[in-house]
Amino acid sequence: MIAEDPLPRETLMMKCPKCKGRMHSETYYNFVRSYDAWKCTSCGEMIDQTILVNRDRPPGLL
Repeated sequence: MIAEDPLPRETLMMKCPKCKGRMHSETYYNFVRSYDAWKCTSCGEMIDQTILVNRDRPPGLL
């Protein structure tokens, strides 16, 4: 889950759910908006709020 914490972003770390590697927070930009996500330094797994919502959705729901 993405941490909403007053600590500096560099101090916020979490373990990757896929490989248990170290994840760090990054800000991504596209043409419409910017968003924060966690990215694993080992396997490249990326987790943001949209990914978490979609993973919690029951199978078969569009």
